Amino acid sequence: MDLETRIGAIWFNRIGLVAIIIGIALFGRYFHQQLQPWHKVAGGYAAALGLFLIGWLLEKRLKLFARPVMAGGLSLAFFTSFGAHFLKPMECMPLVPSLVLMSFAILGVFLCAERWESEPTAGFAIFLGHVAAYVAGGDADTFSLVAILFLSASAVVLFLRH
Repeated sequence: MDLETRIGAIWFNRIGLVAIIIGIALFGRYFHQQLQPWHKVAGGYAAALGLFLIGWLLEKRLKLFARPVMAGGLSLAFFTSFGAHFLKPMECMPLVPSLVLMSFAILGVFLCAERWESEPTAGFAIFLGHVAAYVAGGDADTFSLVAILFLSASAVVLFLRH
């Protein structure tokens, strides 16, 4: 792969996804005066679905671009599920449904990693989940540590699996 392709298809893509995830995490944390918590959760899930669908539609033609975008959508679904219970500005869901939806998002990351045979893409999705939980959590409180523990356990399972 030449340098321009590597920069355009891999690095700009990943930098852009990190910026999008941070932006949505900050949106969920700081815009609580204007929106109800369920508005932010619905917006987070809509953005996650949008990213996943963009990646899915482009996967056949632009595999190097599309797979990280799909992984970003899954990590955004994880963050939204996390924020729906653990972040005060987004709190609108009980604990059990939040944990179940977090588990489904991580299961989606595992299934995509198996299908693509691409552990780096799964690792990138787990990294994006860490970034979102850390940024939105603000302080190193118990709630952000729950998400980080959840993602770390997922990374260990992925490591042991492969």
